Amino acid sequence: MHCTNSQISFSLRSELCNLGIAIPKEIKSSDLGIHLSGKDDCIFGDPFPIDYSDGGGLVKEGRSIMKLSQTYWVLEYIRRLTIGINGDKNKVFESTVLGTIDNERAVHVVYIHELGFETSYRSPFKIVIGQNLKLKVSEVDPFSNKLVLFPK
Repeated sequence: MHCTNSQISFSLRSELCNLGIAIPKEIKSSDLGIHLSGKDDCIFGDPFPIDYSDGGGLVKEGRSIMKLSQTYWVLEYIRRLTIGINGDKNKVFESTVLGTIDNERAVHVVYIHELGFETSYRSPFKIVIGQNLKLKVSEVDPFSNKLVLFPK
């Protein structure tokens, strides 16, 4: 039986790929019937060149998406807990003031203990870092990333 070069190349390529074996340097991309760019040279026996700095942007973007997703689901949980069909509109959340974002506008960062969630809070009165507050939900919209709290 006589085999053509393309049949041999396809058979060899398939066999090497299926076994997970690096393609020997002696075999050129033209022998395989495919074109390989410079970045794909690692399949010719060279170790795979990993540049971890290339993934930095992906990691940063991934964390951003993860944070948005977590915030959405926490807000959705708050919505269901307080405003939903069986929600308790008088639900009080124990929280602690962690810091100040804007002193002039009285915007602070608070930590809601029950949820393990940090959020901003605009206080109608003067509060200090470390102060414990009892807050209720006035408005929550997970789609617009909005949570409005008011003191009990």
